[in-house]
Amino acid sequence: MNLATFWFILIAILWTGYFVLEGFDSGVGILLPFLGREGWAFAGTAVTIALAVETLFGDLWPNVLPATTRAAYSLTVDNASSAHYALLVMTWVALIFTPVVLLYQGWTYWVFRKRLTRSDIPAAPAPSGTPSGGRGPGPQVQAIHGES
Repeated sequence: MNLATFWFILIAILWTGYFVLEGFDSGVGILLPFLGREGWAFAGTAVTIALAVETLFGDLWPNVLPATTRAAYSLTVDNASSAHYALLVMTWVALIFTPVVLLYQGWTYWVFRKRLTRSDIPAAPAPSGTPSGGRGPGPQVQAIHGES
């Protein structure tokens, strides 16, 4: 196998994985009929996003924003970080509010854990000839025409 064939096969495998896992807003939903669980879709999407972020930062390290004109003008991790006190304050804020946010997310998931079905939605009343659904003209129409 020559090098061109190897790269063609490797890129074809990677593109196939991309389309199956995350490609073009289809996400891992392609796999749901085969897996039968929504948790797998969420986990696959989370892993794909985490790997994409890790790849991006791994490729750029130690540059945060590489310069196109001169390497000396690049924004690096060292010159982009804040002062010690600001980092300390951000750490304490994160330690306090991250559990609060996670608890709130867990609570909202618990409250809204059941899905709505057609039986949960009441049937709409049958429309009749009047715009208000058969109940006669509304109060605005009555006031305009002097009806009581």
